[in-house]
Amino acid sequence: MAATAAVFSIPELFEQIISEHPPFDIIRYQRVSRTWQKLIAASPLLQYRAWLRNGFLDYTQYVQPDDLIPELGSWDLRYPYGSEAAKDYNTKQYIDNVSKHLHPVIVANIMKDLPDDPKFSFDPNQDMDQWGFGGYFVFRPVLLRALHDWYEKHKSSEHVWGHISLYRPQSRRCNWSVPDSDDSGIQFELEVRHVDERDAGRDTEDYSGNIVINKGPDEPLFLTLSDLLRRLDELWDRWIDSEREVHYLSHDREGCDYDLGLPDYCLESSDEEEDYDEEDEDEKIEGIKFGEKMTVEEHIDACVRRASDR
Repeated sequence: MAATAAVFSIPELFEQIISEHPPFDIIRYQRVSRTWQKLIAASPLLQYRAWLRNGFLDYTQYVQPDDLIPELGSWDLRYPYGSEAAKDYNTKQYIDNVSKHLHPVIVANIMKDLPDDPKFSFDPNQDMDQWGFGGYFVFRPVLLRALHDWYEKHKSSEHVWGHISLYRPQSRRCNWSVPDSDDSGIQFELEVRHVDERDAGRDTEDYSGNIVINKGPDEPLFLTLSDLLRRLDELWDRWIDSEREVHYLSHDREGCDYDLGLPDYCLESSDEEEDYDEEDEDEKIEGIKFGEKMTVEEHIDACVRRASDR
C-alpha cells in the first residue's frame, strides 16, 4: 500500500487532513470514492467544515471573530499603496476572509466575478458588540443576480441547506450595501429576533425597507442562508427601482444618459436628438440625446456591470 493511501486509510488522519481544505472542496471530495463519501458523512468535524451542519461539540474548531486576517490598508509598508502587489495581496486576504466566514454558496458566486478592488468591502466585525458577528458587506449587483439565479434553481432543496448559518460565527444582523449606477445605492439589513409563537414567521419591514425576521421562542436566533435567499426577489426589485430612479434623475441633470440607470419610457428611442412628447402630459423634452437601442435585458446587464464596478 502506498504511503499516501495508508495515511488516508486511517479515519482520524483523513479527518484532520481534509478538514484543512475549503468547504466546497470537502463537499466535492465525497465524489472521490464511496469510502471517502462515508468518511466525510460520518465525521461531525468535516460536516461542520463543509457547512453541512451548524453545530460541532469541539469549540476549538469553531471560527472565531479574531481569526480574520486584516485587509490591506495604507499603513501596510510591505507593499506600496495602490500597487499591483498591494492589490494582489489584498485580494488574497479578501478571499481568505469570505471563504472562512461566509456560506460557501455565497463564496462560490463571489469567486465567479471577484471585485477589482475588494478592500474594505467585507467587514464582519462592524457593530459586533451590539449585534454579534456579521457586520458589513458590499453586495455587488452581479452577486445579487447570481444568487437570485442560484436560488431559482435550488430552492426545491431548501430543506437541506436552508437552515445553515449565513455567517460564522453566527450573526443576528447584517448590513449589506447594494451600489447602483450613480455611485450611491441602497442599504439592505436583515435582523432576526424572538417573538411569541403566534407572530413567528410574520416578517416585518421598517421605514427604510430593512427586514426583521421574526422567529419563534424555540428557533435558533441567527441568520440562515435561507433568510437571505428568500428575500432576493424583494432586494432585486428594490435595486431595479433604484436604477430607474437614477435614470429619471439624469433627465433633470443633462438629458437622457443611457450610462446611468435603467431607462423606462425612452427605451425604444433612436440614437439621434429628437423631441419627445408625453401622451399624458403637456410637457415636451427637447434636445435629448438618446443612446442606441437595447432590449430591457441588455440594459439590466449593463446596469449590473456598471454598478458592480463601483
